[in-house]
Amino acid sequence: MIDINKRIDVLREMALFSSHSQYIVTKMLTATDEGKQKHTIVDRAKDFEKYLQESAPFIHDEELIVGGHSLSLAPGSTLNVGSGDRIHNAPNYAKVLKMGFGGIRKQAQNLLTRTSDDEKREYYQAVDIAYTAAAEFVWRHALLAQTMASKENDVQRREDKQPPTPFGKGEFLKISEVCSAIATEPASSFWEALQLLWF
Repeated sequence: MIDINKRIDVLREMALFSSHSQYIVTKMLTATDEGKQKHTIVDRAKDFEKYLQESAPFIHDEELIVGGHSLSLAPGSTLNVGSGDRIHNAPNYAKVLKMGFGGIRKQAQNLLTRTSDDEKREYYQAVDIAYTAAAEFVWRHALLAQTMASKENDVQRREDKQPPTPFGKGEFLKISEVCSAIATEPASSFWEALQLLWF
């Protein structure tokens, strides 16, 4: 059983020394609406989708909450995924926890069928595209955790016949289970809530 204080120390050091930066790949990516005169919110959503599709999932040593920034746009890239910060962007965390990515998508799809307003239709299409991309990105982390479990030698990190952790399974399989659940569903546990908000 891993010493929880040791794990916290390791994770803190990783954060302080930006150890995740080793996973960052720089790519030249062009916007999905390259050459068009008018750039729409749907174009931005497609750029966000492309960005996530090009972003490789990774799981660092000792992590239980996974996911991070793995793609940097090369100078000259025209991909526009938008920008946000804590001052100008106030995410509705309660809605994400309550509905999950899949619930928000279904709501947007439902509203799309009930309106003829072009601006609203465009917005709902963009929401559908963006949340589909986000769900697929989370799902790719679930698959990665499953693959890592099959190759892991550490009993605590992989699944074993005897439950090696308080989770009743190895950590990688628990990570996979959590990511699989929140890819489309709302959070149903504290761990799922933390992981969903992190994504």
